Amino acid sequence: MMEFKVKDLFQIDTLKQAFVIGGKQGLNNPIRGVTIIEAPDIAEWISGGELLLSSLYPLQSYNVSEQKAFMAQLSEKTSKRINYKNWEICP
Repeated sequence: MMEFKVKDLFQIDTLKQAFVIGGKQGLNNPIRGVTIIEAPDIAEWISGGELLLSSLYPLQSYNVSEQKAFMAQLSEKTSKRINYKNWEICP
């Protein structure tokens, strides 16, 4: 079975316009699953290696320090791949 890596996402037609804003060193990391994050306690439920997808809607009421704390929790689980639908709600 061939491994699907982060860089392979950019070969999908609907993601060809997407770009990396940080963490380019992780483009060769394998994706072990996909999780939709629409709950602020998602860090409790992930194991690492997932591609995380979100509109960030549940986090719109977070201030900057709460958003940073949330991202730090995700980082502790080594979930480095996060795709956002819309950045407008993030300060």
